[in-house]
Amino acid sequence: MNGDITLTDTLSINNKKLSIDLNGHTITAASNQRAFNISNGGTLEIKDSVGNGIIQGNGTVTGSGGAIYMEGSGSALTISGGTIQGFTASTSGGGVYMRDGTFNMTGGAIENCTAPEGAGVKMYPDSGNTCTFTMSDLAEIKNCSNDGVSIAWSGTSKFIMSGGTIDNNKGYGLWTSARSNTEILLSGGTITNSERYDMVIHTGVQLHVNNATVSGKIQNRGTITGTENAEFTGTVVNESAGKIESGKFKRIEDASTAGVCNAVEYEAYVKLIGHSWPDKSTLRAIQDKAHGNAQLKFLSYVTPDDMENTLTIPEGVTVTVDLTGKQVAGENAEKKIINYGNLTLIDSGTGGTLNIPIENNGTLNANGGTVTGEVTNKGTITTTGEKATQFSGGVTNESDGKIENGTFSGEVTNNGAINDGTFSGKVKNNGTIGNGNFTGAVTNEKTGVISGGKFDESQLTNNGGTLPPKPGDNKPDDTNKDNDKKEDTEPVAPVVKRYDLTVKNAEVTVKDADGKAVEFTKAEDGTLTAKVPENAEVTVKYTAPTDAIVFDLWSINSDAKLDVNVKENPLTFKMPAQAVTIEAMTQDATIESEGPGVLGTAAMIGVAGAGTAVLGYTGYMIGTELYLNTVLPAGAAIPQNTTELAKLLWTEAGKPAPAAVMAEDATDEQKALTWAVESQLISADKPADASVGRWEVIRGWNRVKEMK
Repeated sequence: MNGDITLTDTLSINNKKLSIDLNGHTITAASNQRAFNISNGGTLEIKDSVGNGIIQGNGTVTGSGGAIYMEGSGSALTISGGTIQGFTASTSGGGVYMRDGTFNMTGGAIENCTAPEGAGVKMYPDSGNTCTFTMSDLAEIKNCSNDGVSIAWSGTSKFIMSGGTIDNNKGYGLWTSARSNTEILLSGGTITNSERYDMVIHTGVQLHVNNATVSGKIQNRGTITGTENAEFTGTVVNESAGKIESGKFKRIEDASTAGVCNAVEYEAYVKLIGHSWPDKSTLRAIQDKAHGNAQLKFLSYVTPDDMENTLTIPEGVTVTVDLTGKQVAGENAEKKIINYGNLTLIDSGTGGTLNIPIENNGTLNANGGTVTGEVTNKGTITTTGEKATQFSGGVTNESDGKIENGTFSGEVTNNGAINDGTFSGKVKNNGTIGNGNFTGAVTNEKTGVISGGKFDESQLTNNGGTLPPKPGDNKPDDTNKDNDKKEDTEPVAPVVKRYDLTVKNAEVTVKDADGKAVEFTKAEDGTLTAKVPENAEVTVKYTAPTDAIVFDLWSINSDAKLDVNVKENPLTFKMPAQAVTIEAMTQDATIESEGPGVLGTAAMIGVAGAGTAVLGYTGYMIGTELYLNTVLPAGAAIPQNTTELAKLLWTEAGKPAPAAVMAEDATDEQKALTWAVESQLISADKPADASVGRWEVIRGWNRVKEMK
């Protein structure tokens, strides 16, 4: 090519050979037409000796094959350069659609193409036909909708990849349907960054990886074989009749009946479950496969509301249960989790809950999710990870039970030992409390012993139990006159008073005197609440969800007076000995500080993503009113029109005489208006009874203050 061209129709290569060197130029398809048809043994070669050559789509092609449609035995397509881009097909094969023949792609790119399936390349051979697609070297398929490469169930298909990339495609990178005559051979290249799985190997499909590294996430329902130094560094999810015969794997998540052969090497093995927990023998077998750690994870497409059996973890078995954001409940009250080994709860999703009774006789590592079921502890409950499980149901800590750490918002009855943790619900203590942070009501019964911890003194009730001595209560023991050394009782930390802090429409971090973060409870509307120690450092920060909203000021409601700048964001202050409610007030970004004409429009009230109401006009009005009530003289009303504003400013300036000659009977209002116009505080053409906005008042007031 020696210039750009626009086709007037589809170029048909029927039993012919055509080689196109784009030579850095552009071919634009005819409107709503594909660029090329290859049929009956026709051959098309596309290359680009200069670079930056393009074959460009132009509208939507009805049917399959946006850029290229290939059919007929012996038909062949070769691409070594140039970019096929912007083609759309109404059914499948946005870039290339193959019904028969071979496609060899050593360079160039197929990108930004669109189709309901196989948006990059669709292989759909008729029964008895064969499609072979080979990718190597610098070939690219990227940024396409609904699959980079899609292989249908009919005929015989083979995809061979020794180089190149399939990257950043929506849907899947490589998708196969269930068929025994589809084979994937990988010895190089990468398939990655797909919206869903990078590869789907369906029932009957064979994936062979030879001496190559596969980094993407794979869903396997067929057969995976890795030879020589084949290594899978992503997660392989093995489902249905999927089988993994050989290879080295980073992580296998297995729900398959065929499973994983003994020849397979792996670092992590996870058992995927649906509505049934594995039995004890299966757990031991999983632990053997997982080299000491049996991991259970709920299938992504299963909603396990009701578990059909009890999970019993034998002594000596370590099990991790990943809630994956699911709402898990027992089929009835008799279905439980009974742990004699080492149970770890995590939640790799969001909002996972476990509404099942737990009987813990071993170690329970509470590292994620929420437990709403009743917990009976005869072993140890602790937190070993960055996240903590929230126990919102009742917890009974038996006489031989220990709570070493954790977060408890439900009621706790302690007959054993509490050595640490955060407790915001009611606590009834019949055992010992050595440490912990207690913000809820604590009742210390007759057999209860409290030797340490932080408590809200107003919510601590002692019914005859033992409390820590207050400083000064204990004196040195001087009964032994011969002993020169007198031992003082070690002082116990005093009870710290806490006060309610409520934060709306903002983020908050609080650190107590020991530098520990205070945990907040989040309501459905996003409001954050916690009991905060006096003098704790509180930092609130507002982050706008969109560019259309900007921070205005903080609305603070408290009996205590906070010496803060309400316009500062983020804002830091010390918690007073009073409850505080603080809310970030916002305004629409279209409200300009010098813009007098924006106050009356209802368009300032908008809605941000996820249905979050955005205070535009309302927040602006509240915020400016708070500000003006703060800076204006006591009892002064906020001006509503030009005359009222002029008189306020004139009075604040000391009622200076206007430069203009005024009539002897001129009123104060007339003098104020004349002076304000002369001082350029009010526009000369603004009527005396015209309404004024809050920002006009604030602007005028600030200028008068500067003049003084």
